[in-house]
Amino acid sequence: MRIILDTNIYISALISRNSRQRLNRIFDNPAITVLIAELLLSEIDTVTLRPKISKYLTSSERTAFIHFIKERCLLVSVSSIVTVSPDPDDDFLLALAKDGQAEYLITGNKRDLLDLRAFNETQIVTLTDFLELLP
Repeated sequence: MRIILDTNIYISALISRNSRQRLNRIFDNPAITVLIAELLLSEIDTVTLRPKISKYLTSSERTAFIHFIKERCLLVSVSSIVTVSPDPDDDFLLALAKDGQAEYLITGNKRDLLDLRAFNETQIVTLTDFLELLP
């Protein structure tokens, strides 16, 4: 199963033990391939530097987290241009979903992305809803 995790899912895992355990459940499942693109990786990196996030982790923890993502995710080269989301800043995730043939895009974005419910063959769901689908 090919999935994408939105930036907010990664950031929640950095600052919340419960979210981290939920994220580990995904990464520990051999049936799941987590997709990432350079733009998503860059966004995660940038957000972790924001003062309201960086106060929760040391520089070495931040570096280790980015390294973990690079090691555990499948890097997808995105060439599609998508202009579907009500928030244009989220369109790159939909392009990644298209080019990476993702079955699920998992987000905590309560508006915009979740309002779409699906894009092409990709279902857009919350982390809680996705975890309920797993055996």
